[in-house]
Amino acid sequence: MNRRNKRLLFQTVLIVILLTVFFFAIISYNLNYLSIILLIFMDVIIGLGIFKYNQRSQEVLRSEIYLQEKEKYLKELEALNTELKSQKDAYASLWEETAVLNTELYEKNKNISEQKQSIEALWEESNALNEELIQKNSELSILNDKIQLEKEKLIMINSIGEHMISSSDIDDVLLNIVNVTRIILDFQTVRILKYDSLDNCLELLTTIGYQRDVNKSFKIPLEKGISGYAGRNREIVLVNDVTKDDRYIHELDTTKAELAIPLLVEDELIGVLDLQNNQPFICRSEEDQILLKVLGSNIAMVLKNHQLGEQARQYFLDIVEALIGAIEVKDSYTSGHCERVKEIALEIGQLMKLDKQDLETLELAALLHDIGKIGMPEGILNKKGKLTKEEYELVKKHPLIGYAMLDGISSLQRINKIILQHHERVDGQGYPNKLKGNDMDILAKILAVADAIDAMTSVRSYRVIQSKEYVLEQLEICSGTQFDQKIASIAKIIVLKSIHEDKCKLNNSDVG
Repeated sequence: MNRRNKRLLFQTVLIVILLTVFFFAIISYNLNYLSIILLIFMDVIIGLGIFKYNQRSQEVLRSEIYLQEKEKYLKELEALNTELKSQKDAYASLWEETAVLNTELYEKNKNISEQKQSIEALWEESNALNEELIQKNSELSILNDKIQLEKEKLIMINSIGEHMISSSDIDDVLLNIVNVTRIILDFQTVRILKYDSLDNCLELLTTIGYQRDVNKSFKIPLEKGISGYAGRNREIVLVNDVTKDDRYIHELDTTKAELAIPLLVEDELIGVLDLQNNQPFICRSEEDQILLKVLGSNIAMVLKNHQLGEQARQYFLDIVEALIGAIEVKDSYTSGHCERVKEIALEIGQLMKLDKQDLETLELAALLHDIGKIGMPEGILNKKGKLTKEEYELVKKHPLIGYAMLDGISSLQRINKIILQHHERVDGQGYPNKLKGNDMDILAKILAVADAIDAMTSVRSYRVIQSKEYVLEQLEICSGTQFDQKIASIAKIIVLKSIHEDKCKLNNSDVG
């Protein structure tokens, strides 16, 4: 039972009780059981009637309230529908736009979904490419390291060519080459062996790492040793375990591997580059083989060029000797003069610490300094007594005649210059061009002093041999005028040494 029905029931019961009490009060003086029952029944009937009436009244009331509320609700609903309709009309265009946007959004979402799938596929492909790129980069890094190593080796090999032209001293060149070679190939010991065709053997030229004096004779027969085999067969020989190779000649206790590279020029054996190490040498590829051949070819060219240079030098010296012979035939008083001047000039040059190239130039200039006398009349050269002024002026032209004789030989330009200047003086009073000290070649200054010393201590048609003490006196007097002061001082040392040696010889002969 709901709350409203309970309230109606309570009201009906209350009314019935009041009515009962009222009737009971009226008839209280004359009641019996029948009357009481009748009264109760009446009360029940009345109560039910009242209850029904109240219930009906309540229903009617509720119906009216419901109808009123319904009518009110319908009016509100109608107002709301009207408002919604107006809002619908107002938002109809927006709704259409929203529908269009939804359609577009759907398409875009669809495109995005497709793009997402495409991007995912691209991402997977990109990851695969990245992994491949990482692998390629790793391979490229290894390749770059290899290229860098090969580049360094090629630079070092190229430096051998630079060493070939950097010095005229073959010993310096070869020493630089073996140093570079040891770095290129990472070997402990390196040596260059020159092929001697007369003895059919390999002769030591230079070495690094071996406890051996290159000045002492050391030869390996071509039919012996790993280096001999390489030279004999014109092929590179690599032995990484010398204990298992019968060809190995035991020299170093630490040697485990030996590499021998023949030095060839158009299949002509020039020598062998021999290397030994305390660990194996790994020849990784064909490029390494090419590297070894290039290295051998470069060193072979150095030795071949030196051989040709020595041959050319010997041919030239032979020609010089012939020219000197021709001079001495014309001028009997100067026999041996050029050779003695050479010895004095070289001794001065060595004390001045000239380099090897300057010493060689000075040597040739000293031997050829009087070549112009070939153009002088024999009567003047061999005249007994003092020359006339005209004859002396003619003799003074021999530096110009010598210069003219050698002017067309490009390789002798400096020598020719020295020949031209060897009678100049540092004070500018010499001949033929009256040059002063700063304009003279240093070697011409040395030659001028050496020439004067020998002239004073040799037989001449116009005077007797001068003493060495006289020479010392003249060097002192003419220092700074005829002679360069420094060179004159060094020459005095040489003359004093010669005087001392002469005294020692004299004393020894007296004792004997």
